[in-house]
Amino acid sequence: MKLNITSKILSTLSRALGFVGLVMVISAVAFTVPAAFATHQSSTPEWNTGSTASEQNWFQVSNATQGGDWANSISGVKAGDVVNFRVYLHNNTCAANDAAGNNHDNCPQTVAHSAYVHVTLPQVGGTVTANIGSNETAANIARSLSLVLPSGQTIAYKAGSTRIVHNQIDANTFWPMPNTTVTENAGDNVTSGNLDQGDIAGCYSNSRYVSFQAVVSNVVVPAPVGTPVVTSTPVKPAVLAAVTQTPATGPESAPILALIGMIPAGLVLRRFKV
Repeated sequence: MKLNITSKILSTLSRALGFVGLVMVISAVAFTVPAAFATHQSSTPEWNTGSTASEQNWFQVSNATQGGDWANSISGVKAGDVVNFRVYLHNNTCAANDAAGNNHDNCPQTVAHSAYVHVTLPQVGGTVTANIGSNETAANIARSLSLVLPSGQTIAYKAGSTRIVHNQIDANTFWPMPNTTVTENAGDNVTSGNLDQGDIAGCYSNSRYVSFQAVVSNVVVPAPVGTPVVTSTPVKPAVLAAVTQTPATGPESAPILALIGMIPAGLVLRRFKV
């Protein structure tokens, strides 16, 4: 019955408007269909598959003691240095969540359930590997960087240093608020186990950074046997305060959120569900 009614309506419109007019009407209706009905979405989460700088270089390092920005590698690490590590997470499988006017998750099947971050940090340095995963194991990814330590030095996780930077949540709707960030302390198991991130739905507004620090030991390496001993008047060393500054993590995500919201086809950032 509905099909007959639809056919009659189209037949009437066709006679009244002609073929070109009918095409224009159908096109206008098609462009007003909510993005929630879009069919372009993955069946599983996809971590960091976009083209932003944070996604392409989602595991980075910096030297907190000597200064410097986030990078894919650092050089000149010294005994006693504090080293920063940062992991970026973005489940970018649901473009429909970015469309204006939505107030619910349009792609529940692409939610990353029980997401986690783990970083393998060898005690003697070398290859440091970050892993992002969830219950949907097909989406799990890994990225490595090289950390060269001075001879005789080791490196270990700094207790209490893990931070998570993400969008602020609206207390009334429990949806992320684009262009607002919050930093919270996290557990100390990012290098000893899997640091839990909960369920992460697809969208830039649900992205986050996980950062932590590690300390290079300050082991005194003995001189080789037979090395002449040089004596001189001892000089009292200056007392230097420990430097544990972490490069900005989070603010660069706000421009990303804003820019992504300016992309055509309705990808306007708004409030999203965690």
